[in-house]
Amino acid sequence: DDQSNATKDSYLNYTATADGVYKIQVRDLLNRGGPGFNYLLNITHEEPDFIVNCDDDKAGIAPGMAAAWYVRVKRTGGFTGAITFHPENLPSGISMIPLTLPETQNDGLLLFQCAKDAKPGASLVNIIAKAKYKDKEGKEKEIIKRAGPLTELKMPGGGRSTWPVETQIIAITPEKDIVQIKVSPEKIVLEPGKTITIDVEIVRDENYKGRISLDVRHQHLNQIFGNPLPPGVTMLDTGAKTALSEKETKGKILLKVAADAKPFEVVPICVLANVSLNFTVKRGYASNPIMVSIPGK
Repeated sequence: DDQSNATKDSYLNYTATADGVYKIQVRDLLNRGGPGFNYLLNITHEEPDFIVNCDDDKAGIAPGMAAAWYVRVKRTGGFTGAITFHPENLPSGISMIPLTLPETQNDGLLLFQCAKDAKPGASLVNIIAKAKYKDKEGKEKEIIKRAGPLTELKMPGGGRSTWPVETQIIAITPEKDIVQIKVSPEKIVLEPGKTITIDVEIVRDENYKGRISLDVRHQHLNQIFGNPLPPGVTMLDTGAKTALSEKETKGKILLKVAADAKPFEVVPICVLANVSLNFTVKRGYASNPIMVSIPGK
């Protein structure tokens, strides 16, 4: 299932060259063996398919605020279609911005918004991914998958990894260090070869005086765990203002569009305002959605 960054499943795509009887042999990579070494072997005809994971497995959202999860898709069997995501069993007062990943993108943002009058509560949720394709006979088929939740693991030296778990939870909680994240513009039509500025203003809780880092990607120590930007669009460091000191409230994010960037349908991104709890642990607050697209010629 390849859900974990730390493990990989073995697989083989094979096209038989002639009719006959074929034998399959499975062994341990290090030539170990014994009663405790069990293997599950699945043999099937290859069809268009995908595997999808969702990072993170938990979110606490204050009324009037938003939180971000990130999905990552691995396409198999030649699948190139669009994938649509929707949630199940959200707490009352929580809604999710619609997301459809086009065929050219495998990372996406799930943005959850909490109503200002929402009451405290929590529920286990599911993220469902759906896609359609036509088989070799031209019949339309549908793929329905639950996104596999990933929980965060802290690694030696301050690094981050993930591990597959069974459940995801969203809670409405009153505590917050940031009251509001103002972004402008909230709709961006990107032009190849151009640079776009997103202005950010943070409204802090009166009791929070700490530092804040801004980003549009889900990253930790320069390792990207989720990047909802369209292909060909990158976030610039030079000229940007993404590190806010204790008294600062205004920042600036710069997006560079490659000259050869292809047209891209509308997808949501957001600005993450990360509050550090210690050297390795941080809490991310999300802005309202910023809808981005690259129009065709």
